[in-house]
Amino acid sequence: MEEVGSDTLKQKRERSPSFPYIDLETAVEHARKLFRDAKLNEVRMADVAASWGMSAKSGSLMRYVAALGQYGLLDATGGGSDRRYKVSASARRIFEDDRPGIKEKFIGEAALTPKVIRDLYLGDNGAPTWGHDRPADSIAESVLKFDLSFTQEAAKRFLSIYDAAVAHVSVQSETESDADAGGVDHAATQDSPEDVGVTPMRGYHPPREEPVASSTSEVGFSEWFRAKVGRDKVVTVSYKGEEEIGPLEIEKLIRMLEAQKLALEE
Repeated sequence: MEEVGSDTLKQKRERSPSFPYIDLETAVEHARKLFRDAKLNEVRMADVAASWGMSAKSGSLMRYVAALGQYGLLDATGGGSDRRYKVSASARRIFEDDRPGIKEKFIGEAALTPKVIRDLYLGDNGAPTWGHDRPADSIAESVLKFDLSFTQEAAKRFLSIYDAAVAHVSVQSETESDADAGGVDHAATQDSPEDVGVTPMRGYHPPREEPVASSTSEVGFSEWFRAKVGRDKVVTVSYKGEEEIGPLEIEKLIRMLEAQKLALEE
């Protein structure tokens, strides 16, 4: 009995950082299928499953939905039986904006939306700067295991996800402003995530200047969220705690932001 309990605790401790279950190209294709069937309308999980030819109760379906959310290709609203999903405005630009360079720009942004990919690509939050020239697999896997708490299996899988994502990142994707893409407001209509891992990180642009120094890093805080909300404004959300931020904490944060918005409007 004691050995079983020890194994269970060990499995809990060996949970790897969250990263997309599927590569970026696969995620874009699934977003394209849903956009073909639903456009920008909100649909139920069962409708998403039907569009992708998957079982509504499949564990893979939940992981695919979470991955699209991590890339910023899928938005979610509500909870429980009222949970609804729709293709994001950024994904629509990939599918319908035929101006030169726009499709590539938004795919490049999607590639850097997952936090762990962004951190390693840019060298943020204490991560090494990999960019397009990451170390050899054996060294990269050791970095992931010993510095970022990945399991062996997750480290191997993450490297393929990382490589597929950064292949779509160009210098233009890293530095181009919202105005250069036609004045798109990427901060608009971002919805709260829930247990499937849909994260409101659409439209992240790494700052063109030096990264904003965060005093919270000196007192045990970790950056959880960063988004560009204006031409020269970048917002970061940091947290401190042993457990990851979950749906309840996000709902509280949303309510506080709504209250702040009302105060500013009065």
